[in-house]
Amino acid sequence: MMKLLPLLLILSMFAAVQLAQSAPTSITVNNSLGTFLSKYIPSATVSSSAFFSQGVGNASYVIMKSTGGKYLVVNVTSGRYSILINESHISVVLRPYLLAEYYPAQSALANLSASMHAYINQSAPPLADCLVETGLSQYTCTAANNCFSCQAIPNCRLLLDQAGGPGGVFSLSIMNFSANYGMLNQSYNGFLSGLSKLNESDFGSTIGALGAFYRNISSLSTELPHNPLFPLPKNFSSSQFQGCGAYIPTKAPWYCVDLAYCRYTTFNGVLLSSIGAQLSSLESLPISDSGVLNTSKASASYADSFVQPVITQQLSAQFSAFINATYPKYNSTLEEAMFLDARFSNTTLSSSISAIGSEFASILNASIHQNITSANSTMLGMLKGLNSLDSKIGAEYMPVYNTSINNTVLIAKQELNYKTVPYQLAKLAALQESINTQLNSKVNSTQLSSIASSLSGIKSSVSGFNPIFSAPALVKEIDGPLASSLMSRSTVSVASKLASAPFYAAIISFLIGLIIILAFYSLTYSRLKRKRKIRITHRTRRAWKALFIMLFVILLVYTYATYAYASSANSFLPINQFLGGVRSSNTVIVAANLSNPITSPTLECAVSLNSTLASMGKHVITVGIENGTCTLGNSTSSRCYDALLASQKPIVYLNSLSTYFNGMYGSVFHVSGNFENGSSCYVSRMMQLAK
Repeated sequence: MMKLLPLLLILSMFAAVQLAQSAPTSITVNNSLGTFLSKYIPSATVSSSAFFSQGVGNASYVIMKSTGGKYLVVNVTSGRYSILINESHISVVLRPYLLAEYYPAQSALANLSASMHAYINQSAPPLADCLVETGLSQYTCTAANNCFSCQAIPNCRLLLDQAGGPGGVFSLSIMNFSANYGMLNQSYNGFLSGLSKLNESDFGSTIGALGAFYRNISSLSTELPHNPLFPLPKNFSSSQFQGCGAYIPTKAPWYCVDLAYCRYTTFNGVLLSSIGAQLSSLESLPISDSGVLNTSKASASYADSFVQPVITQQLSAQFSAFINATYPKYNSTLEEAMFLDARFSNTTLSSSISAIGSEFASILNASIHQNITSANSTMLGMLKGLNSLDSKIGAEYMPVYNTSINNTVLIAKQELNYKTVPYQLAKLAALQESINTQLNSKVNSTQLSSIASSLSGIKSSVSGFNPIFSAPALVKEIDGPLASSLMSRSTVSVASKLASAPFYAAIISFLIGLIIILAFYSLTYSRLKRKRKIRITHRTRRAWKALFIMLFVILLVYTYATYAYASSANSFLPINQFLGGVRSSNTVIVAANLSNPITSPTLECAVSLNSTLASMGKHVITVGIENGTCTLGNSTSSRCYDALLASQKPIVYLNSLSTYFNGMYGSVFHVSGNFENGSSCYVSRMMQLAK
């Protein structure tokens, strides 16, 4: 009984609504309704549809009937519109409209009633006669009373005794006839009674009951003639008797034990089919329960086809805005957290990373099919918690980590000042590398304290290495600019200029030395001789000749030394000399080697390097170089790289084969490996040492 209460409440509410329904009225679409519908429905569909107003209770609705019998229901509340997509709500509105439009004429109902009466009257005489012949018109035939109705009729009793008595086939046939006849009469009465009471308020449920009664009548009309009490049908085939010998009488098919005790009975199948067709026509009307349900489902689907794309578009915009706002903070927070989790032992951090990753994956997977406001609130809370945990752990770990990186950069800088790294510096580098490895694995607070102490000692030791004198660097400072200026006018390849730079430096030194000797000759021997302040003798001439030969030999030695040191500068120079150039130059060039694939870490390093140089007040020029040809912005030039080298501006050359600084022609710091790896690349940090 408790389970029926909600249903009863719904039915009572529906009954109340039914009483307050108003008849549908045809209307035209006003501007406000037209504007609302245009957000969802094509104008061609709106213009080709009919519109009706429908009141249900205190609520007002507009029903749009499109071509093809499709309905769309719009709720109207205080001048505001909303399209209904709930089937139950739609059915409450559509039912009175459909009843008003499709309720059958009384003539159709009267014709159906007349047809059923005719059907009953046609089949009634043989059945009534059989009731008399079996005594069922006055008594009953049951197993309990030994088929008393038959016992009361002499002819029936005689056949009963011959056919096995009260438990025989004849008795069973009478009992079966009695039951079927009673059910048939009940179905007749139910059908006619329901049809006579049919009205608009209960059409939906009653028409379904009439269908059930009709199906019972049809089934019983087929079954009754197959009772052994009645003669075999006129069209019965005798070939069916062939298998009858295999049955006992009480279990045999009806035609095997046919007694033909009652008159031949028939039912008008044509008339019954006509009744069925009339009933099916009524049942197919959209005002039956199933019809209203199906029409409401179709209306909900029709409405959804218009509403859902708009809702999806709105939700997609909300979801995109949420993701666009969340992604940057999520990525940065998670990246920081994962960086710390990979290096610092903290179970809370690990579980938080897993939880927020799982939650965000679920949000992305659910997409617009979720409460976006709730998802946003959840993510903001989790991000706030993870960010707080990041800050707490980072405050402990990052100072030690950054000190380690800075030490590594200092050591790398000192190593790049030596062609052969001193033993003590190499030892410090190995110790620092060991600490870097330890910091990039899981460490705890105790280990961090010990590492911090070691890092302090390393930094102090590295600072003890003072800049060394470099003859190749001196040669580059003296001869490099002039040599580059001379070579820049040549049209030979960059590679040839790089190779010939030492020769140019030697030529310049030779010419400078020669000019000095000639100047010395002019100011000394030539002048003294001209003014007759020296006595020219064979011995004097020989002495002066020996002096100038010695000076020329010194010039040759100096020229050779220049060539040797310039050649050395072509293969190695101390990095201090490059950093000095960065410090004194207003412009620094960042070049990327396009001959090799550019990876994401290299690009990140380039961005970081540009940012660092810009923060130092340097004008940064970014170029791509491939086989000597450089690309600057949208322009490409085969002489561009040549011009950059000739300018002697500092060039950081990323994506090289190894890390070194060299060159008489140009000032290029070749960078690779960890020096160009990611946003915290060593070269970016090393440039800060040039401040």
